[in-house]
Amino acid sequence: MFSQAQNNPAPQHQQQPAQSEQNRQNPFEPIPPAPAPPAVGLGVIEGVDFRGARRVPQDTLRSMIFSKVGDAYNQDAVRRDVMALRNTNRFDDVRVSTEEGKKGGVILHFVVTERPAIR
Repeated sequence: MFSQAQNNPAPQHQQQPAQSEQNRQNPFEPIPPAPAPPAVGLGVIEGVDFRGARRVPQDTLRSMIFSKVGDAYNQDAVRRDVMALRNTNRFDDVRVSTEEGKKGGVILHFVVTERPAIR
């Protein structure tokens, strides 16, 4: 066993190809800049408001819907939001109305009627 290790010639070092200057300075690929947020204007959701909810906090209700501030206003998405709120079985009625915002966007007002608490 030892004789085999002694008979093997020493490994030869291979030269590595020269790296370009750019690769030596930054070994990572460049990160593209983040996309700019949409400008508030016609067709952009400027605010989301809930009325009639006493037991459920507004932050919880905001997490249940798909439309967020800064998204483009889409009636299909708002219908999906109404259905998502109805499917929680916490409300007897869910209605939505829109209002023009101060910056020219749309403010969504969800008006909910909570189901009575069973005691």
